[in-house]
Amino acid sequence: MTDVVHFESKPNKDIIILNVEDAYKNIVYKSIYSLICLSTLNIRAEFVHLVDDDRLVNAVNVYDVEKESVAQSDVAMQGYMFHAAKPFRRETSKNNMSWNEYPFVYFPPHIVGETLLTNMKTVQVLVEAVKYVSIIQIEDVLIGIVANAFKINMRHHSEFLPYKKPVNQ
Repeated sequence: MTDVVHFESKPNKDIIILNVEDAYKNIVYKSIYSLICLSTLNIRAEFVHLVDDDRLVNAVNVYDVEKESVAQSDVAMQGYMFHAAKPFRRETSKNNMSWNEYPFVYFPPHIVGETLLTNMKTVQVLVEAVKYVSIIQIEDVLIGIVANAFKINMRHHSEFLPYKKPVNQ
């Protein structure tokens, strides 16, 4: 661990360091270990927002959406859902998935990984459930597989866009 990272993590112990190559195929492990870390912290988060670092988020809007949509007692998550998406089978794609890795024509319904809203109860279920599925490299699809298998309610919300929307000036 570099001195800068050590200095940054020391006060709150909130930096997770994985001993994996920094490659697209390993993003899934970052997601899994983030959930594990979150589930082991003794925090009382009202909601959990998993979001990629390249997304623009209006925190007030996110909070308003979540408090109207997911109760603390729910095992649920919401975001922009995809249905009937197919794996990329081209070997030149960074998302390439062989038939051995994923032997189905379609992915199950899943929330696109750029942004997902949930609660701590659902995080706990995800952490336990992920132990029972084969890991695939696409983290949002993996979470969708887990959600479908373990009856986690996934809710579509059209405002969580799967693409970058131009900001009006």
